[in-house]
Amino acid sequence: VKGNSGVGRRREGDEQGVKPREHVVFNATATTEIYTRALHDALPIEIVGEKAADYVLSGGASKKNEKVLNDALKRDDDMINLFLKSSGKESHPGLKKELNDTMDNNVGIFREKKSLETALDKVRELKHRFKMINVMNKQRRMNQELLNVLDLEGGLDVAEVLVMGALVREESRGSQARTDFQKRDDENWLKHTLAFYTSQGTKLEYSDVDVSMYEPKERKY
Repeated sequence: VKGNSGVGRRREGDEQGVKPREHVVFNATATTEIYTRALHDALPIEIVGEKAADYVLSGGASKKNEKVLNDALKRDDDMINLFLKSSGKESHPGLKKELNDTMDNNVGIFREKKSLETALDKVRELKHRFKMINVMNKQRRMNQELLNVLDLEGGLDVAEVLVMGALVREESRGSQARTDFQKRDDENWLKHTLAFYTSQGTKLEYSDVDVSMYEPKERKY
């Protein structure tokens, strides 16, 4: 959607953008910045509100995309109603614990093919069982259980992408230490992992890493 802006976090000095790894840990030096196609720049958070207001007042925003937003709101409302009408046998605490245990036991810093395959099978099983979840609190307001269920749904999607990406990335890089592929492989894996959701399931693609400003070097301690 033109004019849509997003706020995210970026590490100081990380001009190359997202690191080509399956997991990034942000440290205490992280700064909050805004990335937007409309403004063509990255701005400190304290002036984001002013710039956003200027963009709207200058005529950058219009009602052309109002239908897109209303359609998205209706989809979300339909999804919430579906959860509130659910009466399955699965519960949020049970599925969440199984997901946590699966990721903790199989997708830590040190990884290998067998454990990642085990994790991927389990995450997909949990995603299937999630369709039978039961939200006991049927209220639309102040419903913490519903929020937890929505978070779990997103967590299952992220877990699947993370494990898929880690499994096919046959190298060690950053916070991924593959015990079966212990060397960093810039020739084949100096690239970003991109995940897309399709009607056939999750699809992975890749994009090049911008190395024009800094020469890639192996981390040594």
